Amino acid sequence: MWWKNSVFYEIYLASFYDSNDDGIGDIQGVIDKIPYLNTLGITGIWLTPFYPSPKVDNGYDVSDYCDVASEYGTIKDLKELLDKAHQSGIKVIADLVINHTSTEHTWFKDISKKEWYIWRQLPNNWESFFGGSAWEFDERFKEYYYHSFSKEQADLNWANPKVKCAIWEVIDFWIDLGIDGFRLDVINNLSTSNEFFDNPINEEGQQVHLYDVNQQGITEVIKELKKHIFEKGRELFTVGEISSSSLEIIESYSDSMLLDVTFNFNFGSLEEFSVEKIFCELLAMKKVYDDGRRPTFFFNSHDMSRSWNRLASENLERYRQLAVLTLINAGVSFLFQGEELGIGDYLPGEVSDIRDIQAINKYNETKDIVAANEVNRDRSRGMIPWESLTKQVPAIYAVHPPQVSIRSKLLKQQGEMVRYGATCFARRSANANGLRNFVAPLSVCLAAKATRAKGKAPSRSGNSPTSLGGGISSTKLCFRSTNPVGEKGAPTDEVITSKSDAWIGQGKKNKKSKEIFDFYKQLIQLKKDYLNGESTFDKISCSGEVLQYKMGNLIVLLNFGVESYYFPIAEEKIVLKYNYENFQLLGGGIVIGKEKDV
Repeated sequence: MWWKNSVFYEIYLASFYDSNDDGIGDIQGVIDKIPYLNTLGITGIWLTPFYPSPKVDNGYDVSDYCDVASEYGTIKDLKELLDKAHQSGIKVIADLVINHTSTEHTWFKDISKKEWYIWRQLPNNWESFFGGSAWEFDERFKEYYYHSFSKEQADLNWANPKVKCAIWEVIDFWIDLGIDGFRLDVINNLSTSNEFFDNPINEEGQQVHLYDVNQQGITEVIKELKKHIFEKGRELFTVGEISSSSLEIIESYSDSMLLDVTFNFNFGSLEEFSVEKIFCELLAMKKVYDDGRRPTFFFNSHDMSRSWNRLASENLERYRQLAVLTLINAGVSFLFQGEELGIGDYLPGEVSDIRDIQAINKYNETKDIVAANEVNRDRSRGMIPWESLTKQVPAIYAVHPPQVSIRSKLLKQQGEMVRYGATCFARRSANANGLRNFVAPLSVCLAAKATRAKGKAPSRSGNSPTSLGGGISSTKLCFRSTNPVGEKGAPTDEVITSKSDAWIGQGKKNKKSKEIFDFYKQLIQLKKDYLNGESTFDKISCSGEVLQYKMGNLIVLLNFGVESYYFPIAEEKIVLKYNYENFQLLGGGIVIGKEKDV
């Protein structure tokens, strides 16, 4: 099966790549980056929800299952993406949210479809996963409807056969378009029972989600879904998000008759780095998946803080070791956009900048932005600063007052993205108003806002483009047909670029991102060369700071001891001690090779 040896790349559309400079990522942006993903070695793309939505929960509140949100593009655009991805050998799976719909969906608004949802005259004690009661009063029926997440996300009644038929039609629609599979959101939350026992309360006074998840009947629904997909005649992939920390519960949803794989949040949910914890989790995975089923491996997603901050603590060597665990394993690997560049967290400095409903609810409860940011899923959802990572716009730091003024406005809005450098360029020919403006195109939308916030367009300082700093050559230009500050009739903008390659630019962070990208690319190739879909863990051991695991005759050794970062000779001693041949020293205490025959 094609997915068994795949490396998937999660794309959070709104912040991946903005192709039309409206400040929002889009499908055309993904199309533009297919060559980039192909170079990296990606074989599968996971698209987060692209459907029309009020965006209460960033697209996981779907108002129309069979269309594309206008801010992302059109169905025609999506078809083009599928065709071009397939031409590059890349499969595409879609995020499908079938536990609930938006209350703006026509199904919920249609009185005749009331029984497609879950209603009670009096609520029980079930709590929403976003906090508060999971029941909301509806004036139309004078009853309460159930929402396991926000009140704008009404849960579907999967005990109703009409709901199944409607969702099967949705699945058929996207398969016929060319989608290669589905990531099924919170699939173990489906409501299949008409029993509503109160959930128990633990000793800490917290509710235990016992009766509102993993209900009897969910596996039967999944079997029907899998059978329906199988009958389409294509080799399609299904991966489920299971809201549980128990590996036993998670793996119980994967089987030849159920889901192909399920997400293992045992690594992704780690709050801090621990060799012992990673070792224990690997042992648990080996035990649970010893029957040939495939685990999934990831340290990053749109629901958690990025591992660059959370686990690696911005230590490059530790980050590389986490990359090895993510990619060189006996499972299906998932990367999150920007992970291969070492991108870190984005933390909004203003409450008005928070988009995550979980963080908004936390702020409303505590009135503390620090507390809100601790649970803020926006941290990993910041815009990828492609311009400061590629040759189109090198990382040039502003030095003249007008530039500094613009840059300060941007930094306030961009938060920690300052690490990649705001960039500036000069318009070499005057615009319709006779001005030559400095503009910072990290985000054209934000650049326009920053310029307007100043009250007037900044004047030109310096005598030549080289006055921007860094001795940037003005002989090599990259043209962009944009109008950052909104003047009518403005000429094409000329972006000054460096003569360096497509990654280095002028900033130290660009060089770091290039190194990380190359390392991920190398690991993905090693995964393809060494492993196949049938590889399993044969041996896992840990001695102090040294973690070792084996798959077939391939051995991976990670020395997490700090001294290994600075003394490469220690790695050669490790090779001798552990009886390697055909080994590769990848730096930072990383050794990958084959075990000698003894």
